[in-house]
Amino acid sequence: MRLYGISSPAGLERQRASVSEHYEMIELAATHQCEAISALITRHIDSWKPLMTSALEALFSDRPGTKPR
Repeated sequence: MRLYGISSPAGLERQRASVSEHYEMIELAATHQCEAISALITRHIDSWKPLMTSALEALFSDRPGTKPR
């Protein structure tokens, strides 16, 4: 997901937030908190979707007749 949208201001902000989430995932895994880590991973991935979507829309806007799916 970081391939698209990472260099935008929102992407850089999201990347900074991701660091602490990665540490939290490690802690949750180490303490066997399966439900909590599952929820965190889902939120973590979902948080990148708007950035990735915007980046792909910008990429495809330069190509007439194409749209991201």
